[in-house]
Amino acid sequence: MRQLLALIAGLATLSTTLLAQYPGQIVEAPYERVRSQYVSLMYSEILPVLESWRSSFEKGDLKRLVGLLEPDALYSPVEGWITRDRNEARDSLATRLPSIRGYFPTPFDFTASGNLAYIFGRLGYSVVESGGLTREVRGTFTMVLFLRGNGWKVRSYVERLGALP
Repeated sequence: MRQLLALIAGLATLSTTLLAQYPGQIVEAPYERVRSQYVSLMYSEILPVLESWRSSFEKGDLKRLVGLLEPDALYSPVEGWITRDRNEARDSLATRLPSIRGYFPTPFDFTASGNLAYIFGRLGYSVVESGGLTREVRGTFTMVLFLRGNGWKVRSYVERLGALP
């Protein structure tokens, strides 16, 4: 008798499960929804950092720009050299910043996990060379950010030449 009741209960459970989801039905996993909400929240926290980075370039605000960097931040402009800490980045930026005009990053891709965030996008700006000649820079950037305490800091920033559509 127990075996019969167990069999009936098992069949009832199986039929309920089969009726609850039909073939081809797309069922959103709760994890994906939570992950999507998390990335959306992180993006809203990161955009002000990217805007602060942009406006610091535009205003030539070296102190504010360097303040956005982690102490051991990597910075690599289109010229190709790499700085490996905040002091080297400050020295590099001090020579480049006065000649940069119209800096504008456009993010294309973003993801975040834990205390790290990644942005990839297009950038453009002009560089006023000696003698007043202007060189246009168009390419891509990658920015990795680290959540320290209550705020995001730039962990690495790399520019590469090359136009995107």
